[in-house]
Amino acid sequence: MSRILVLGHAPLPWEDLTKSYGPGTRTWQFAQPLLQAGHEVTILASRIPFVYPEDAEETVRAREQGCVVWRTSQRVFEIGGLTDEIMCELDPDCVVGATAYPSYVAAIYAGERPLWADIFGSFMAEAQAKAAVYRDDSFIDHFQHINNHVLMMADRFSTVSQR
Repeated sequence: MSRILVLGHAPLPWEDLTKSYGPGTRTWQFAQPLLQAGHEVTILASRIPFVYPEDAEETVRAREQGCVVWRTSQRVFEIGGLTDEIMCELDPDCVVGATAYPSYVAAIYAGERPLWADIFGSFMAEAQAKAAVYRDDSFIDHFQHINNHVLMMADRFSTVSQR
């Protein structure tokens, strides 16, 4: 079967934390059926800020739920070299981005590999809401850049689904 790299968020649903986080649940919604279909799945998950203890190691690799899971800081996820290293070592047959920001990072690193991008909700509506709350229109430009890059690079898309 195929080697698949899923970029997403942590915490993942089975972690022993005080509450459930939608982006981590969404990441697992993509990885679990791929595993069940017999694919070799690696998850690279950007830790949601302020969820893990401040003294947590910047990057942790573990084998869990039948796949390799990397949890790392947002900085390392996007620009720290780890994603390059995993892409080279794993040489995945395809890349999946679960939610908008991981889809953006996946679009940067996927190269010629097939890319499935998950646009979870309305990214531009979120940008407009943030711009209104913080009275700062720069959110719109930032979110539009991410959104447009994903739309131009991905081969397949998904949107909101039932839990």
